[in-house]
Formats: sequence, structure tokens, C-alpha cells
Amino acid sequence: MLDNREWATLILLAALLVVVLSIKSARSGLRDIILVFANLRILVLVGILVGYVAFEAWLGSLVSLWSWDLLKETIVWFLVTGFVLFLNVSDVTKDRRYFRNRIAAVVGISVFLEFLTNLFVLPLVAELLLQPFVAVVAIVGALAARTAEHRPAKLLAEGVLATIGLGLLAFNIQQIIVRWNDLDGQAILLELALPIWMTIGLLPFIYLLALYSNYELAFGWIEFDNHGTRWSRVRAKALLVVRLNIRSRTVRRFDIYWGKQIAEAPSFKTGWEVLSKFRQAERDRKKRAKAKEQAAADEQERLKRYAGVDGTDERGRPLDRREFKETTEALQKLATWQRGWYINQGGRYRKRVLAFLDDEQDRHGLPAEHGITMKIREDGQAWYAWRRTVSGWCFAIGAAGPPPDQWEYDGREPPSGFPDEDPAWGNDPLSRKEGSNW
Repeated sequence: MLDNREWATLILLAALLVVVLSIKSARSGLRDIILVFANLRILVLVGILVGYVAFEAWLGSLVSLWSWDLLKETIVWFLVTGFVLFLNVSDVTKDRRYFRNRIAAVVGISVFLEFLTNLFVLPLVAELLLQPFVAVVAIVGALAARTAEHRPAKLLAEGVLATIGLGLLAFNIQQIIVRWNDLDGQAILLELALPIWMTIGLLPFIYLLALYSNYELAFGWIEFDNHGTRWSRVRAKALLVVRLNIRSRTVRRFDIYWGKQIAEAPSFKTGWEVLSKFRQAERDRKKRAKAKEQAAADEQERLKRYAGVDGTDERGRPLDRREFKETTEALQKLATWQRGWYINQGGRYRKRVLAFLDDEQDRHGLPAEHGITMKIREDGQAWYAWRRTVSGWCFAIGAAGPPPDQWEYDGREPPSGFPDEDPAWGNDPLSRKEGSNW
């Protein structure tokens, strides 16, 4: 039986559907979505998904984890969690810790608190008023998070949502205390456990679905442009399955280049060698990626170790390199914009380009008050911008003429003039490359 919160949700969704259907453009968009999901292939996969979930429920019933009393909770879990995992099946390939993260998400304290918050619900009228209010506040918070200037609105929205959450939690705790003797502890525990074991049980299916999807893409590359003979392509697909088996992420990396190579292989042995080269290339790529990650971790450790430390290393570079990377990336972006503006907007550099960075959501790790100063010569034919990092070191970038002219500078103090005018920049764009901190 539905509770007041679920009834309120259905009523509000029905009202929203009526509004959508009353708008012609919205009706068109809804029709397009329905047509996408009405695809026979998708319907078959959804049918298999439903069958798998039913199989899970049957297995759960054998060990007394599931009964028909949990049918409503199972349907809610399927719509909120199971179907979402199905739609986001590509995450299996993208996230190297997919299983760990999904399991952590369903056994974390937040899941318990969410369950506790939903154990008892408010009167129907209160739910009908509360749910739209929460949705509006959440949307405001999400929109406010996109720009730094709206941060106060974001913090206010988060505060309101936190207050509502704590209020509902307090209400449920009070109800548990008052109704303690009437509670069915076993039923509550089974309801709490259901999303945990159902989600964990669904993960193998999601992985196999991702594997199927990746193999389908790989087979498509083998068939692309009809490389080789029909028999060679069939042989190539068989070899691919034998050599890569259930390595979903590795299969996903198989691209058009390797598809052409193996489809045109004249023999089983040659095809085997192609896949050996592919696997070796993948191992080399993983080693490079691991080395890059280790280098990034070492750099972070170095930044922490030398934070606030004066002095230089063996190459004469400052030990405290905090914000070096972030500052140079932001300045490089400004230089790119200036070149584009000069070429496409009348052959002049413009100070208004700095406002583009202010409007950017991603400032390469710099704070909203980034502290970049920009200077444009009166004739618009020279410019430079500089910033002092948190460690006190200064970086600058600029041009003394039309693109592709570009000068870079770093030192304890910023330059006092334009490139090719202030000696601090050096004699030419390349004169300060040696020993540069860029």
C-alpha cells in the first residue's frame, strides 16, 4: 500500500505530466523520449533486466530475504536505483572502481539515514507542499553552484535542505520512540536490507551488459568499411572474444585501427599476433597512465612538503610552487583568447578578454577572485597579464606584436611594462625559456 509521500509524488508527477502535455514543444520532446525507449532492442534489454530482478527476488525468497510484502519497495528500488544503473551502464567502463563505489554507495551511513527519514511520512497535504518546495530549493542550489557570484544562494539552498532533512530525521526518531511497541522489527530490517542486496546482486548483470555493449562496438570496428573477407571477419571476432574474454575496459579500447588490422589478417596466427600487439599497447598505455598518476601524486606531495618554504631546487626553481600550474594554465587560456580576438575582431588586443575568465566556471583551480591583472597598450598592438601566486612568485604572459607573438615571464616581481619594452621579459620571446617555471 502506498504511503502519503508516495501518493504525493504520484499526484505531483501526474500534475507535471498534464502541464507537459499542454505545451506543444514539450509534447514533442516527450514523444521523442518515448520513441527512443520504444526501440525493440531497448525493450528486449529492459525485459531481460526485469527478468533478472525477478530472479533476484526469487533467490531472496529462498533465504527469507524477500516476500510479496516487499513488492512495493522492490518496484521503488527498481525505478530509483536498478533502472538508473541500467541507463548508466557505460560507467562500468569509465570508472575503474565501479563495483567498489556502487557497493559503498548502498552500504554507507547516508543510505541508513535516508531510510530512517522515510520510515514515517507527513500528512498528505504537508507532503504535497513540501516536495515541490524541496525540488525548487534543490534546483536553485544547483544553478547557483555554476557561478561564484551566486555562492551565497547556493549556501542558503544547502542550509535550507539540511534543515529540512534534520527536521524529517527528528520527526522519524520521535515517531520511533512513540510507536516502539507497535513496530515490526523484522519487517523494517528486511526493508532496509532490500536495496543493499538487490543492488549488489544486480551489478554482475550490469557488468555483462557493459561487456556486451563493448563487444558490439568492437565488432562494429571489425565490420567497418568491410575490411577483409567474411570468413576473416568472423575469425577476427572469435579471436577477439578468446583473447580479451571478460575484460570489459580493454574491449572498449579496441578501435578502428585494430579492427582493420585484425579483419585483414590473412591467417589465424597473424590475427593472434595483432591481438598480442593490441594487448601490449594497452599494457604500455596503462603503465604510462600509472606513471602519470604517480607523478601527479608526487607533485601534490611536493607542494605540501614545501608550502611556505623559501629557497630553490638544483635547477634554480622556487621550492614553494603552489598555484604555479593553475596560474600558468589560466594565463595560457587568456593568451589563446587574445590571439583569437586579434585575428577575428579587428586586429587589436582587448582588455575585455579578462572578463571571459570571470565568466568561466572552470578557472583551472584558481579562486573566483583570481587576482590577474591585464594591461593593453593604447594602440592595441601589445598586451600582457600577470598574477602573483600564493607563494609570492609572479607569472606573466603577453605579446609585443600580432599573433603568433607570445612572451612568457616569471620572477619574484611582475614586469613593469610590455614585452619588448621592459627588459624583465628578456630580449626575445625565447630568451627566458631556460630555467623557466612555466
